Amino acid sequence: MLKHKKLRALLALLTMLASLAAPASAAEAANAPPGQEETAAAPASLFPLEELELEPVNLSGKLPDELRAVPLSVLLGEAGQHLDGDVRLAWRFLDSGSYAEAGAGDTVDLSSLWTGAVSQTRLEILVPGDPTDPEAVRCIVPIQAPSPKNLLKITAWSAAGEQIADQFSCVYWDDPARPQFTGSANTSWNPEDGALLKMEFSSIFQDLTGVEVRVYCGSYSSLESIPPDAEVTGQIWGSETAGYGVELAEDAPQFTLTAARAGQTILVMPFSLTLAPYSSVYVGYIDLFDPATGDSVLDHADDGTLTLREGVAPDGLYHLRLKAVDHSWTGGNPFDRPSLASIDAAYVGSYVTKAAAEAAGSANIAGSLFETGYGADYSRGVVLTIFDKYGGRHLRRFQTQAYAPGEADGAHQDEPFRVTGAAGDYDAYCVGSSGDSFRAAGWQTVFLLNRTEDPAGKAVTAEQIRPVFTTGQDVSVYSGHDPSGPVQISGVTEQPFLSGEALPYLAVTEQGERLCRVTFVTQQAGGPALFINGVTNSGSRDEAGIFHISPDMDREGFYDFLTANTGDKAMTNLRVSLRGGKNVRLDDYWNFGAARSLAAFTSAEPLTASGALPQYGALFNLTKLRLVKTGDGEPTGILTISADGIEPVIIRLPGQLDLPAIVTGDLPDGALNSPYSHRLQIQVPEGWEDAVFSPASPLPNGLELRPDGELCGTPKVSGVFQITVKLSSGGIACDQKTFSLEITDSADPAPPEEPAPPEEPVPPEEPVPPEEPAPPEEPAPPEEPAPPEEPAPPEEPAPPEEPAPPEEPVPPEEPAPPEDFPPPLLPDPPSPPSCYPPHPVIPSTPEPPVAVNPAPPENSGESTPEVPQPDPGSSIIPPFVDVSPADWFYEDVLWARRQELMLGDPGLCFMPEQAVSQATIVTVLARMMDVELSRYDASPSVPPDMWYTQAAVWAQRAGLLPDNQTFSGAAPISRQDLAIMLNNYLISMGVPAPGGGSVAFEDADQMSEAGRNAFQSLYRHGIFKGVGGLRMDPAGTTTRAQFATLLHRISDFMRNYSAGD
Repeated sequence: MLKHKKLRALLALLTMLASLAAPASAAEAANAPPGQEETAAAPASLFPLEELELEPVNLSGKLPDELRAVPLSVLLGEAGQHLDGDVRLAWRFLDSGSYAEAGAGDTVDLSSLWTGAVSQTRLEILVPGDPTDPEAVRCIVPIQAPSPKNLLKITAWSAAGEQIADQFSCVYWDDPARPQFTGSANTSWNPEDGALLKMEFSSIFQDLTGVEVRVYCGSYSSLESIPPDAEVTGQIWGSETAGYGVELAEDAPQFTLTAARAGQTILVMPFSLTLAPYSSVYVGYIDLFDPATGDSVLDHADDGTLTLREGVAPDGLYHLRLKAVDHSWTGGNPFDRPSLASIDAAYVGSYVTKAAAEAAGSANIAGSLFETGYGADYSRGVVLTIFDKYGGRHLRRFQTQAYAPGEADGAHQDEPFRVTGAAGDYDAYCVGSSGDSFRAAGWQTVFLLNRTEDPAGKAVTAEQIRPVFTTGQDVSVYSGHDPSGPVQISGVTEQPFLSGEALPYLAVTEQGERLCRVTFVTQQAGGPALFINGVTNSGSRDEAGIFHISPDMDREGFYDFLTANTGDKAMTNLRVSLRGGKNVRLDDYWNFGAARSLAAFTSAEPLTASGALPQYGALFNLTKLRLVKTGDGEPTGILTISADGIEPVIIRLPGQLDLPAIVTGDLPDGALNSPYSHRLQIQVPEGWEDAVFSPASPLPNGLELRPDGELCGTPKVSGVFQITVKLSSGGIACDQKTFSLEITDSADPAPPEEPAPPEEPVPPEEPVPPEEPAPPEEPAPPEEPAPPEEPAPPEEPAPPEEPAPPEEPVPPEEPAPPEDFPPPLLPDPPSPPSCYPPHPVIPSTPEPPVAVNPAPPENSGESTPEVPQPDPGSSIIPPFVDVSPADWFYEDVLWARRQELMLGDPGLCFMPEQAVSQATIVTVLARMMDVELSRYDASPSVPPDMWYTQAAVWAQRAGLLPDNQTFSGAAPISRQDLAIMLNNYLISMGVPAPGGGSVAFEDADQMSEAGRNAFQSLYRHGIFKGVGGLRMDPAGTTTRAQFATLLHRISDFMRNYSAGD
């Protein structure tokens, strides 16, 4: 947002003027053809800002030193007089992609106009200079610019006073600071006769009053290097002088022109001058071809600049063939005459005469140049001197450049296939290459919305669309990569509409095939949504969620990533970081600016805030991020793009990163029930100081790994453990290392308060929450049904058709899954109004607590006054109103309640059919392992101040989660992730993996490696039995009733394991 009142007032004025002078009205914009694109020039903001065309600024009287410091206030005219000097502006030449920032009171360097490095004479000035500020105004400033090509008027005269030449061209082939003026005599003239030269400022330079000029014979780069006797100003400067005599037969005379104003030197310009006899011969190019195939590699040529076809490297060996035409030949059509009939010799290099070329050892290449083609690497420019039969001298320079898609009305002229929208009642906007470097690689992006005034109906929901496209002549378009399929017809052939996903197309031309990818993007509901062309739609994301992209920055020296907000809400605090960067950096300007915001995607029409159609800009929800090449090696680094309310997008560039590394060698041994502490050591390169540790495998019960690398706690199990730790930074996996840790047996007996709850089912031996009945008030173990009296886990759950599992032991070989008991085969128990239905839908918000968490008291570790408490000394546990003794899970739920692992909700509802969440699992595991949770408070991936926060942080540091850097909270967890967590629990308790061969699960191909290992262990331990046959259903969910059964089985298993059974 703007900070200055004066600036706000000025922009209001500029906006009003811009709307009056806009090139197209809103009505005209509404009648524009669908599928509009950005214009050819790359503007300083992709927003369709208000525009103001300012009065032309005349700089034709300025010389280089003066052009290096042109006040911005001069360029902005009257508007610039009202800007505070500290307001930041962005400016650039309209045909340049590079921007510079300056204060409103600063000067800017326009000296590139002098050497002709910038062909356009129009400036864009953005006020203020922020690519993401929607209130900025785009000012267009026409410039009348100078150039040494037009600086001098040179004439050549004979000794008899006859004018020989009055037209001299200027080139900068060898050195931009040393131009070469070349003329051709307009009458019969012999170079041996010499000439008298005169020069003066041309009429184009109108404001050189008071400029003192001196001309010296010889080439000098500074005033200090010019000898006093070299001055020839009196003989050569001015039309009334006698002229300075020069010999032009052998060498090109060298001169130095200096200019000063008010005693201050403003120009020192060395230059050379050549004059060739009149000639009727014209020399031009015919073709550039590959000698290996004979095929032309030339796309088009502009004077001596040879643009190659797409995909052809400019630095290859190519053959250039020229054509010479003598227009004075009367023996027929001059174009039919062989070139060598008009050509005497040709040499590589710049020479005044043939004798000079031969003396330098240059070979005559006329035969190959005009017949078979002269082979060379033309990428750095090759200068050729050609002498014709009449003594005429032709100086030519040819240089190859890579194919760069040209644009007409923002579209690629040379694209064989270009999508412009979709048939139907849609508004479409197509992004051109000036905002997206991926466009040159065939990645086209179309922003598509329904044409409606209803804000809620903007998103395209159609399953199929009919893309509208244009093609070049004799181009056939196919869907996918196969040219044998049906030809696509514009506006007719249907394609599946998958917002944000790239659709492959194949364009077949006479020159070959070109693969294109078209991404249609529509509005996404639910807040901001980040889209980056060539990244989020690339499919190149690894298991860690990182995109691997190899941008080609060799062509332009930079790479632009089109960045868009496709959500229905504005995107704020958009930011980017580059870490570990080598050979690349973030652009100083195209880095999301200061406003750092993108509007909601509510329009696909490039209209300004006042409704006008601007010359420049796209949509208010678009910007770009630019990487700049800084070295010759592969670009290296990690890009992280983030904003409020979105998941960050992480991009890894292809080079080898210098990442933090774990340097600790071995871990010291620990002792059972004795405090343990050891800090892991790391080597950290600059920029990665925020690296943190996390466990990649379960740790022995009682130990945790803190983010700073401290492995600490009091081990509660003994044995030798293989533990793997991971080092990461900003979501980037930096290093991973596996250690062997031995926990030796301790002579000291275990403290009485330490035993794991699952192994001791008697409530008095478990820590009880303060508000739960105190241990002495709990029934003694003999009064509670002891685990041996309960049916053993493998035989406890009855098959689905049996209502009471305890009455029918299940043989171990029975394939029916004891933990599943599909509800459709069993009548559902009646549920009172205060309880959830059998299959509740878990809302995304935490309110009310029961909807998010299956059992708030169990999750928070607290009970509430609403829960009836048993009488002192009573062995009766209050029943759940939605659990009946007839339910197959009754005994398991009752056991989980007695162990105070799963307590239900304040309304005495257990919600047995509700899917269990990761939040509930970590809470229950913490109770089973008697963890002191008050020591755990914060983690970047765990929401703070939730009922499960402390348990989740503990589970992360103990290595129990499927991924210890992420936490899914109260959302349902998959059976695979549950299996991993339960298996991690067993490992942390010192339970080894079962021996024997592996089980051939029918759905093993749907499991991750960690999931496969977990299912193998749990199945062989008799804890997981599957959902039928040998299917584990890894993507399914687990109900609370099934989870209670699993906990009961684990408790029995651990009791037997501890007893050595």
